[in-house]
Amino acid sequence: MVYVGEYALWLGLALSAFGAAVSILGGVRRDGRLIRSGRNALIAVAALTVLASAILVRALLMDDFQLSYVATHSERALPALYKLAAFWGGQAGSILFWQLILVIYALAALRSLFPTPLQRKDAKVPRRKGINKILAPFVPWRLCVENNRAMAYFVAVVLLNTGFFFFLMLFGSNANPFALLDFVPKDGTGLDPLLQNAWMIVHPLGLYLGYAGFTIPFAYAAAVLASGERTGSWTKDIRRWTLIPWAFLTLGIVLGMRWSYTELGWGGYWGWDPVENASLIPWLTATAFFHSLMIEERRGMLKVWNVFLIFLTYILTMFGTFVTRSGVVESVHVFARSNIGLIFAIFIGLATIGSLHLFFERAPMLRSRNRMDSILSRESVFMYQNLVFVALAGATLLGTVFPTISDLFLGQKVSVDAPFFYKVDGPLFGLMLLLMGLAPLMKWRRTDVRGLVRALAAPTVGAIATIVAASMLGAKGVPELAGFGLAGFVAAVVLQEFRRGIASRRMHRRESILTSLYRLFRRGRQRYGGYVVHLGVVVMAIGILASTAYEKDVQVNLEKGQSVRVAGYTISYEGLRWGQGRNYQSAYAVLEVSKGGRTIGRITPARRIYDKSPDQPTSEVGLLSGFTGDFYVVLAGWENGGARAFFEIYVHPLMGWIWAGAALMLLGMAIALWPEPAPAYADVRVPAAAEAAR
Repeated sequence: MVYVGEYALWLGLALSAFGAAVSILGGVRRDGRLIRSGRNALIAVAALTVLASAILVRALLMDDFQLSYVATHSERALPALYKLAAFWGGQAGSILFWQLILVIYALAALRSLFPTPLQRKDAKVPRRKGINKILAPFVPWRLCVENNRAMAYFVAVVLLNTGFFFFLMLFGSNANPFALLDFVPKDGTGLDPLLQNAWMIVHPLGLYLGYAGFTIPFAYAAAVLASGERTGSWTKDIRRWTLIPWAFLTLGIVLGMRWSYTELGWGGYWGWDPVENASLIPWLTATAFFHSLMIEERRGMLKVWNVFLIFLTYILTMFGTFVTRSGVVESVHVFARSNIGLIFAIFIGLATIGSLHLFFERAPMLRSRNRMDSILSRESVFMYQNLVFVALAGATLLGTVFPTISDLFLGQKVSVDAPFFYKVDGPLFGLMLLLMGLAPLMKWRRTDVRGLVRALAAPTVGAIATIVAASMLGAKGVPELAGFGLAGFVAAVVLQEFRRGIASRRMHRRESILTSLYRLFRRGRQRYGGYVVHLGVVVMAIGILASTAYEKDVQVNLEKGQSVRVAGYTISYEGLRWGQGRNYQSAYAVLEVSKGGRTIGRITPARRIYDKSPDQPTSEVGLLSGFTGDFYVVLAGWENGGARAFFEIYVHPLMGWIWAGAALMLLGMAIALWPEPAPAYADVRVPAAAEAAR
C-alpha cells in the first residue's frame, strides 16, 4: 500500500500538468473535448489525493513505522485521535492534507459555479451507457461536454496548484509522506508534545480549511478575467466561496488563541508570533473584500479593487504557509528548515507575477462608470474601511518580516515585539471600530447631515455610558477608555438598527417582537447576519481590552497547607499528586479556590513529561472561568517532592468575552451564509378571452 501511495503522487503530478495544459488549450481554442479532458483530469487528481490520504491515515493508525513520517510523528502508545491528528501535524502530512481539502473544495465549487444543462429540469438528457449510466446520479456534470472557457481556466488554475503540491511532496526534502526508512524501528519517536492537545486537533483544521479555500475565489476571478465571461456577476457567484473559508479561518485563529492560552502556560493568547500574524493578514484582506463587495453589488463600483483583494488574499495565504515551512522566522509553530521554503518562494513569485500580468491586462474591462457621489455616503465609509483593513495587513506584514529583512540587508536581526503592534495596529483597529459604527448610519450615494446628526445621538450616548461604566469599574488609561467607548458606540448602532427593523415590521404587520426579529433574519440574512458579526467583534474587543490592560499576575511560593490572597481570590495549596497517562507522566498540584469566603472550585495545574520527549515538559494550566473573568494558575516547579511549590497566577477580567464574541461572529456568518428562501409563486387563472387577445 505504501508504494501505491507513492505512485498516486507521481500520477497526480502528471495528471495535474496534463489537465492544466489541455484546459488552457481548450479555453484558447474553445474546444469542448479538451475542456472536458481537463475537468476529468481534475476528478482523477481528486481521486488520487483521496487514495494517498487514506493510505497515510491507515499507516498512522496501524503503526506502520516503515514510513519515515509515521516513525517521526507517532508512537504505539499515542491515542488514536492524536494519531489521526498526526496526519496534519507534520510537514509532509500537512501538505497532503492541504491538497485533500483543495480538491474537495474544487469539485464542490466546480458543480456550483459552472452548472451544466444536465442540472436544469428543461434540459435534454443525453443517452447514458455503461459506467456513465452508473455514475450519472453522483457526477452528472462529468457527462456533459461544455464549451465554457471560464470553467476551463478555473480548472487550469486549480490543477496548477495541485501540481505544485505534488511537486513539493515529491521533490521537497522531508515533504514526501511515503518516504521509507532503511530499517523499521520497533516504535516511533512520538508526536510533538505541544500538539498533543485537544485544541490542536481542531485548530489546524480551521486554518487549512481557510487557507486552501481561498484558492477557489482566486481561481474563479482569474478564470473570469482570462475568459472575459461573466464579468458583470462574478462577485455574486463567488460570495459564498469566499465567506466559507473566511469563517473557517476565523475559527482556526480563535482555536489557536485558545490553544496558546491553555497549553503554553504564559498567561496570554496572542503574542504577535510570526505564524499567528501570517494567519491574521489574509483574514484582514478577505474581510476588506466583503465590505467592498457590497459596494459593487449596490453601485456597480470597485470591481477592479475587488479582483485585486481576491488576488492579494490568495498570495497572502501562500505566504502564511511559506512562513510556517521555510524556517525564515523563529516561532514555536514553524516546521524544520528545508528546501521547501525555496520552492514555496519560487511558486509565490510566479503566482504573483502571473496574477499581476492578468490583472493589469484585463482590469480595464472591469472599470465602472459610477463614481463616489459624496464622502458622506455608505460606499465612502466602506472604502475607508477597506483602506484601514489593508493598512492593518500591511503593518502586520511589515512587522512580521522586518527581522528577516534586517538580517538579510544589515547582517543582524532587529526584533519587532508586541509593543510595535500595539502602537501601530492598535489605533488602526480603533479606527476600524469607528467606521464599523458609522457605516450603517450612512445612506447610499449621499447622506443628509441633519439626518446623520440625529442618527448619531443614541450611539454617542451609548459610547459615553460605556466609558463612564468602564471608569467606575477601574479603567483609567486613555487608549483603553477610548477603546471601550468605540465598542459601546458600535454596539449601540447595531442595537439601534435591530430596533428600527423590528419597529417597522410591527407597525406595518402588527407582529410580536420575536416574530419580527425572526423575519428580519429570514428576509435580510446577509444584512442582519453581518450585524451579528459586528456585535461579536464588539464583545471580543471588550474582552481583549479588559483582559490585556487590566490583568493581574503574581508569582508565589506555597508550602503544603498554606494559602495566599490574589485579587480577591484565596487559593490554598493542598499538595502535589502524580498521575500516569497513556504516554506521559504528570505532576499536578491540587488548589482550592475561594472568593468572598465561599469555595468556588478546585483546580489542578500540572506539568506533563512525555515518554518520548522527556526534555519537553508541557504545562497544563489550572483554570476557572466565569462571566467576570478567568482565574489562571501555572505550576512553575516544586521542591522536596511537592512540600513546596511555585506558581504563576493570573487574573484576566472578561476573558470569556473573547470566546463569546468569536462565537457570535461565527453565528452571524452562518446566518449570512444560510440560503435565502426561494420566492413563492402562485398560479393565476387567465380568462379565455384575455388569452385569445394575446
